[in-house]
Amino acid sequence: MNAPLKHPITGAGGGGGGKGGSGNRGKESRNTLLSNGRIQLVMAISEGEIDGLVDSDRSIYFDETALRSSDGRLNFEGVTWEVRNGLPDQPHFSALKAAEEPHEVEVQVKEQTGPVIRTLNNDNADAIRLVTRIPSAAKYEDDGDIRGVDIEYAFDIRPYNGSWSEVVRERIRNQKCTAPFQRAHYVKLPEGGSPWDIRMRRITGDSDSSKLQNDTYWEA
Repeated sequence: MNAPLKHPITGAGGGGGGKGGSGNRGKESRNTLLSNGRIQLVMAISEGEIDGLVDSDRSIYFDETALRSSDGRLNFEGVTWEVRNGLPDQPHFSALKAAEEPHEVEVQVKEQTGPVIRTLNNDNADAIRLVTRIPSAAKYEDDGDIRGVDIEYAFDIRPYNGSWSEVVRERIRNQKCTAPFQRAHYVKLPEGGSPWDIRMRRITGDSDSSKLQNDTYWEA
């Protein structure tokens, strides 16, 4: 069984408030909790052989912006691409090394109501990607300040006729976001065979005030 994945995330307060005046306008910490999601896309645009891209990566667009501008500068970092022209003996795409099947969960996980459990019944599965979402992470102080919060949760897996083992422990410390934050955890499934039970536990206490926003969702 692999050791638990631990992802401590720490940050410091920041932000600023205006000067002048006798009242406290409040200080807002900067948003430090940012998603870094990636997309893997296969696009089939024809049946049979084609000529390919007209002008290499200058012909690839994201929201009407070319991957590479006309002066040769890259407008997006971290992009890799491959083209197949539709020949019968062409090689497969090197980036597609595994087949993935998404399963939506989309449920809020609370400390008070206990863990959320789902079962994976797939004899061919050897790994799982666990996706969580935090809609907003912020604490609104009485003096007008908006600060970061602490959030902690964990995932456990139990193989058939086996026992629970913790495989993910996520610790978020003094972090803030005003837009949804998404995190994916890739975990190798333990030996023991299908079906596997997977549960998410919220360790941080639940918020009982609109001034403390720290909800956690198991998304997929």
